[in-house]
Amino acid sequence: RITDGTILYEDYTLEDPFQYEFERFNLKSTQINSKSERVEASISSILNKTGELTAKLVINPQDYSDMSLFCKIEGPAISTFSPYSRHYVAHAFTRGNVSFISDNTLTDNVLKSNNRFVVKKIEVSKKIDKPDAYNVPLRLAVALLRDLNGNIDLEIPVEGNLNDPEYKLG
Repeated sequence: RITDGTILYEDYTLEDPFQYEFERFNLKSTQINSKSERVEASISSILNKTGELTAKLVINPQDYSDMSLFCKIEGPAISTFSPYSRHYVAHAFTRGNVSFISDNTLTDNVLKSNNRFVVKKIEVSKKIDKPDAYNVPLRLAVALLRDLNGNIDLEIPVEGNLNDPEYKLG
């Protein structure tokens, strides 16, 4: 068990330093033992003062193809990740709050994953002069994905057999 901890992640590999703080970090787990039928772990944290994280993992230590993972991220400012967006796609996020819910099960190597990604009131800066960035029309993509209220709301289901992966990008 970890109770009321703080984790500070820092990345100085980009032009602009990136810092992300996990406050009031709590991790609780059942006994981790290879003889257990199930190991359960739950996590909660405040994300960079603007959001919340809750997650629960249930895994069979005898069979790693038998597990479930639920994760909910609610409310962090997307602008926090601008050092990465500036570096890789030459745009900064200037406004928006993220919500992400992911509910996953893996049974006999068959994955079922339901994901919902929402960014409320998203705005992106004009392109920054950065010749080594990927040439991604991010402002156009955001404009196409945004609804009339300025939000992006995507349902992203993923399912299939991990022994025989097939995927469609769409």
